[in-house]
Amino acid sequence: MLQGTFDTLSFPEVLRLLAQSRKDGGLRVDAGVVATLWFADGRIGAAEGGDLVEPTADRNELFARLVDIGFAVVRSGGGTFRFAADEAAPWRADETIAVGDVLTEIDGLLAQWREIEAVVPSLECRPVLSDELEVESLEVDRELWRLLVRIDGRRTVRDLAHRTRRSVLDLCHALIDLSRAGAVGFAPEVEPAPKPSVRGVGVELEAPYGPGVETPHPGPGAVANGHAPRERGELLRVFSALQD
Repeated sequence: MLQGTFDTLSFPEVLRLLAQSRKDGGLRVDAGVVATLWFADGRIGAAEGGDLVEPTADRNELFARLVDIGFAVVRSGGGTFRFAADEAAPWRADETIAVGDVLTEIDGLLAQWREIEAVVPSLECRPVLSDELEVESLEVDRELWRLLVRIDGRRTVRDLAHRTRRSVLDLCHALIDLSRAGAVGFAPEVEPAPKPSVRGVGVELEAPYGPGVETPHPGPGAVANGHAPRERGELLRVFSALQD
């Protein structure tokens, strides 16, 4: 098992190294989203994250899911990863996806994100249909109709990408066009519930840890006992050994 932090190796670096190693196994990440990507011969054949645990219907849906997960990880600016060699996926897509294709899409989304967020505040905001158009007419094809009927004021941009099986980048551009036509507005993100408190003082519950518990919590005394994340050089040597 190989594990570390994205402060040492970035998410794109980890994916590229796993692609070069051409090994099978599961990469679990905890950074903006808790997700697992399963590799087969250096390509990605399955992915689960958040409440998306069902098999993908086709390559396009798997690709959109991978971009969504990767974009969340890259934007988080930190987090942890763990690769378990030869860990089998609970399901496998008919067609695997090259790491380079996913990273190219994420790079494109990052490069355009400043322009996108000037209209679409975040992936967690909720598109809402407007009462009236600001244009005389709006051309609606099958793909746009599939999006419009799913805009209900409750689903987030991220939810709509999943439900329409479109990439986040493609969906955001569609929402921008609808917004410019006056067809769509955006409600703010739903505020998270307040943390439990004792006598008015906020208390943050400690994550469980121990045998059989899936959690990044290292347990008491982990650093002192020599379980601190490996340095970059050591991680690179281990990745290099995977190619043997």
